Amino acid sequence: MITFEEYKLKAAELYNTLDVTASALRAVTKGNTGAMGLVSSEVRNSAAFKDTKEAHCKAYNAVRLLNGSIPKEYMRRNRKYNLIAIKVASKV
Repeated sequence: MITFEEYKLKAAELYNTLDVTASALRAVTKGNTGAMGLVSSEVRNSAAFKDTKEAHCKAYNAVRLLNGSIPKEYMRRNRKYNLIAIKVASKV
């Protein structure tokens, strides 16, 4: 089991990676949406989108694995990271 300090460092690193990949994904899709807000097929089939989406999925799953493997006490002790998780989830 990791300590609370190790958790904070790992969570900060993973959330930072998630923010970077989410920004990259938004940059790839910006201006390429249809009337309903869906990303066009040309963009979804491009190599840049696929690579960025794969990196974002890996970062998101890493955050999920970390949050699922830690004791719930850590999440209660550090509400700051809960707020970050809510912000990240609302962006995606």
